Formats: sequence, structure tokens, C-alpha cells
Amino acid sequence: MQTMTDKRPVFWAVVPARSGSKGLPGKNVIEICGMPLIGHAIRFAQASGVFERVIVSTDSDSYAETARDFGAEVPFLRDPAAAQDHSMEEDILADFAAKVEAAGMTPPDALVWLRPTFPFRSIEDLSAALDRLTPEVDSVRLVTEGEPRLYAMPDGLLTPQFDDGGRSMIRRQEFEPVYRVFHTDIFWYR
Repeated sequence: MQTMTDKRPVFWAVVPARSGSKGLPGKNVIEICGMPLIGHAIRFAQASGVFERVIVSTDSDSYAETARDFGAEVPFLRDPAAAQDHSMEEDILADFAAKVEAAGMTPPDALVWLRPTFPFRSIEDLSAALDRLTPEVDSVRLVTEGEPRLYAMPDGLLTPQFDDGGRSMIRRQEFEPVYRVFHTDIFWYR
């Protein structure tokens, strides 16, 4: 089985940065430790030494300017249809692929999707994830262990989203581990 260390494919980092957040307006350019979130993602990609290109996918001229100030490419702006509140990452990827083709760019072997909303990444974690991406594996997703004891509040009533067996408390150790999506996805560009 071929691993990434046998022959490393061409990787592009893609930083998706929509400007229209309703929950936290301007979130992708909010400064954390003196740098906008998209700046953290771009600098991480550059420092990793892995990527042939670091591209920001955005619908905003202002975000594009910020991205370029940090050394990223913004060869095109995202189509408005892929920049809506309800747009899914599949919509963004389809728009990205269409624009790559329309621009006559030679696509990479794989994309690494670096969400800007998590500025504290580890190059070691990225490297370990890249080593897991083999020809037999479609994608790798970085995850973190989550809290299994989740509650919802339908009709204002706190309701467990797990079977508590009528007990007042269940220790975390009694649950199977659960995971939540972290900040990075890696997948073949097909």
C-alpha cells in the first residue's frame, strides 16, 4: 500500500471564508492574538511546507485583500449562490472546482480544507493526517473527542439526548467516545 511518504501528491490548502456570518458578523477577520482568523489559517498553511498553493475561497473583496496581505492567492471570488447562509461545503467545493477549471488551472491531487474558525492547529496533527490519506482512502477528517452528555431544550424543557436510564447523573466514562469535527478535512481532488 502506498503511503504519503512514498510519493507526496500535490496539495492545495483552501481556506473557506464567507463574509456574511449572521451569528458573528465578520468572524473570519476577527483578530485573535493580533491576527485575523484567515491570517492564522494562511500562516499555518505556509509554515507547514506542504502546500503548492494556499487559496482563500471568499465572496468578499475585503476578505480577499486581507488574504492577499498574508500571502494567499484569491484567483476568483466565490459565486453568490455558494455564499449563502444555507450553502453547504459541497456547494463551495463545486463552485471552487468550476472556477479552477474555468481559469485553466491545473488542479491538485488533493485539497486540505482549513476552516479559519480554529486558529490553533498543529503541524504534527496535519502531518499525521496526511500520512493517513492513501489511494485506498477517500478523505481524512481531523476530529476531537466531544462531550457525550448532550441536552436539548424542546419547549423549554431540558431533555437528555441520550438514554439516562432514569438516573440523575451518568459519568462520562460510562459512554462510548464521541467525536466532533475539528478544523481540517483532507480529500482527493476527483
